[in-house]
Amino acid sequence: MLDTTDPEDRQIRVILISAAAVAILGLIAIATVVAVMVSANFNFLSWME
Repeated sequence: MLDTTDPEDRQIRVILISAAAVAILGLIAIATVVAVMVSANFNFLSWME
């Protein structure tokens, strides 16, 4: 298979895939932190006061 794609297209694709991966990992990290806080009976409302 010949790779005739423009190097700039490849760079844009890498940037978009990286951004998507970072966003997904960030959501997983936030969900994990929330799950740990809830399981530890952390009260978000009293913390925000």
